[in-house]
Formats: sequence, C-alpha cells, structure tokens
Amino acid sequence: KAVIIILAVFVFSGIFSQTVSAAGPTFASGTISTNTTWTAAGSPFVVSGVSISPGVTLTIDPGVVVKFTSSSFISVFGTLNSQGVSGQEVIFTSVKDDAADGNDTNNDGSVTTPSPGDWQAIRGRSAGSAINLSHSIVRFGGFAGFIPLGALDLDNGSLSVNNSQINQNSFANIRLKNGSAVINNSEIKQSESGLRHEGGSLAVNQSIIRDHSGD
Repeated sequence: KAVIIILAVFVFSGIFSQTVSAAGPTFASGTISTNTTWTAAGSPFVVSGVSISPGVTLTIDPGVVVKFTSSSFISVFGTLNSQGVSGQEVIFTSVKDDAADGNDTNNDGSVTTPSPGDWQAIRGRSAGSAINLSHSIVRFGGFAGFIPLGALDLDNGSLSVNNSQINQNSFANIRLKNGSAVINNSEIKQSESGLRHEGGSLAVNQSIIRDHSGD
C-alpha cells in the first residue's frame, strides 16, 4: 500500500507540480501547497483532512474514488477540479463505502456500512476559492452538528456542478452561504435538505432536486 502524506513542506521543496499515481490506496492529509493531480492509479485516495492553499489547484482524474475518514473534509482556498467523465465518474464518499470501488479500504469486512454524515464537507472557504465538479458523485457526507455543513458547502467563492449526483448526505446536499453556485444537468436527492440557499447567487438548470425529508 502506498502511503503519501501531503504536507505544507511542498512549499519549500522547489516542486511546483506533482502527480500522485502510485498504487492505491493513497493516504492524504495536511496542506496541498503545489499544483497536484490525483490519478486513477493511486485510487482510492483516503482523506483525513486536506486543505488546498490559495492559488493552488488539485485536479482529480476520471475514475478516482476519494474516501473520507470520520469527520474529515477538503477545505478549498484555491481550486478543486473534479474531472470525471460518463462511466468514469469521480466519487467522493465514506471510507466505509466498499461498493464505491469494490475495495474494503478500512479492512473490516462487512462490519461497517456507510451512512450520511460519515465525513463532513468539501468546503469553499474564501472569495478566491473554486470548486468545479463534472461527472462526479458526492455521498455520505454533511454535518448536522453545532455548526452544520452541507456535503458541498460554500462559505465564499464559486461552485460549479455539472452532470453530477449529490445524494444521501446529512443536513444538506449543498449549502450556499455566500459566493456563487451554478448547477447544471445534475441530480440532488435523499437528504434533510437538497439545497440550502442562505446567501450569494444561485442558478440551477435542467436538474432534479427530490426526496428530501426537510424540504
């Protein structure tokens, strides 16, 4: 198993871009401080809390599965590009989700199964942040605690969701607090709230929002 810890040390290493493609699973935590690509060869990527620095881009290739450990997250101050294609979607899910890629990543057989709220959020944190999802699936995230979070949560910046499925998340599939969000040709379903629009600008085109207990 490949173990790669992504830390701020990359800032001082003189490396300006990195492609992570060792045989998976690949473990990721800490700060991504240089342009980085996660490839299918390194999948699944097991995230235990990752922050993308301002001006830095994390690109996720088609077919990659990103599995989050308990209460973990991706905080975006730069850019996250999830570039799936039809039939090779990028999947963001719980580490308990063996069905995502057929791998028992947490090595417990069938003892645990995924559920909404297993991980927290992909979160846009600053005015310069951008989250761009194409042909992606986001499930089993969200946080319904003291400071609730949608699985896709925008404090500020921009969110673009195209041809994607956002479902089975706790609290809200998507929460927009500020910034701007555009959702095209996507399906948002099976949460307490499909889309919480608390502020900022929102455009939804040719998308389905359904089966939410609190809407």
